[in-house]
Amino acid sequence: AGYLGGWWDRAVTWTADVILGFPYLIFMIALGAVAPVEFPRQLLLIVVLGFFGWPRIARIVRSQTLSLTKRNFVAAAKAMGGGPWHVFTKQLLPNLWAPIIVVASLTIPSMIGNEAALSFLGVGVLPPTPSWGRTISRAIDYFETDPMYLIFPGLALFLVTLAFNVVGDGIRDELDPKSKGRA
Repeated sequence: AGYLGGWWDRAVTWTADVILGFPYLIFMIALGAVAPVEFPRQLLLIVVLGFFGWPRIARIVRSQTLSLTKRNFVAAAKAMGGGPWHVFTKQLLPNLWAPIIVVASLTIPSMIGNEAALSFLGVGVLPPTPSWGRTISRAIDYFETDPMYLIFPGLALFLVTLAFNVVGDGIRDELDPKSKGRA
């Protein structure tokens, strides 16, 4: 959308803005409550989390694309006779992979937290599929007698989300040419 511009850019940007303005956690709770038991919850969660998660990545990729299209190497590729497909695949896309990977790695922890929140509320994945949210929800009853039932799943959830954030930061530092860590 950022490369093509025009009505396509306006349509994608407007759609992303509408989706970002929607209270998706409420929608996911309602959808999880009314979804038939036979429908695979994992698929439902993947579709809904993906549907509500793409606009954040799309906005960052769009802004990066708008920035890259104004660079000299893109103008040089066009001046040398490169068509739109060549400029997009050979000039822009290789420069967009780093932000896409970084944003995706930093989006994963929020999606893990959303799944845990939905399972905590009882509208996430169904048993016997394991979920930290459901484990934490069940452990609340035992908190006074043995708090470890609550602490360990909460700590595991915290460590996994922290690990994805640290990996995302590391990837960003490694892929950023202006990073201090690169020689």
